[in-house]
Amino acid sequence: MKVARPVQEGAAGKGPEHSGTSPTAYFTKGSGPVQQMLLDAFEEHVLAEPDAVHNLPLLLGVSASNELTNAKIENAFWDRLTIRKQVNYPTRDEDWEALVTSVHGTLPIATRLDPDEVMLVQGLVELRAGQIPVEVRRRMVRIKSQIVSKGIPISPRRFIAWSRVATARSLLLGEQQVTAKAIAVGEHMLWVSEDDIATVRDIVRSLSDPQRGILRAVEADIENIVASLNGPNAELSDLVQWQKSMSKHEAALKKVTDPQHQPAKEELIQRIRDASAMLVSRSAEVMEQKAARSAA
Repeated sequence: MKVARPVQEGAAGKGPEHSGTSPTAYFTKGSGPVQQMLLDAFEEHVLAEPDAVHNLPLLLGVSASNELTNAKIENAFWDRLTIRKQVNYPTRDEDWEALVTSVHGTLPIATRLDPDEVMLVQGLVELRAGQIPVEVRRRMVRIKSQIVSKGIPISPRRFIAWSRVATARSLLLGEQQVTAKAIAVGEHMLWVSEDDIATVRDIVRSLSDPQRGILRAVEADIENIVASLNGPNAELSDLVQWQKSMSKHEAALKKVTDPQHQPAKEELIQRIRDASAMLVSRSAEVMEQKAARSAA
């Protein structure tokens, strides 16, 4: 179902009952009636056009933008577009190299489940969501309370969606019931504006899976340091501070004891060693450059 032209003109419904997907790139550019129709489609899984009513057994919203839309104006839309993921430019050389051989352009979404199977999966998720253990539910409420205390609103609709997505995640992981680790997906669901991302991420990680939070924090800092390492503005004081950060990260990784996280932990330990070696080399270069300027 393409939304490139107004829905009310009857140009959008080219068999959406069979495609089951709804790209939403044009949502914010549409008129009020168009936006309301799309919100109804998200909520009711039905799209009403002048010439027909289309049933949507599975509705998947896909949206991309260089900048986030105004969250206050589009908050009803965000409540229905469940997962929001901010993707930054690559920082590692190997990632840039991989871009050369990556598939470029838009690929069609491959169908994995037919409508009947989708309904069965949705029913199973609803059933399991109603059986989330008490301790996990209370942890979700604590996360919500801490986020709200920071001035970040969470709607009841988004809170319910969080429980369903966490349940689906547990099913995909083969878990018998929803665990605290599964609710970590909330870091991609509970923020409203771009300014809230870091706050929500830190709260969700600290209360859902603290050890995973340590891994993610260390990984992000290493990537930032390596990306800045060879920059023109890197000073000797920066290099010294970054080396101290590496030592702190090594100490933090000692707290990661969950067997599930051991492969990622070992990889980060090696990356810390590699980054430390790069810091030593870069420090020597900066000192040589500084001495050469002084001599001149």
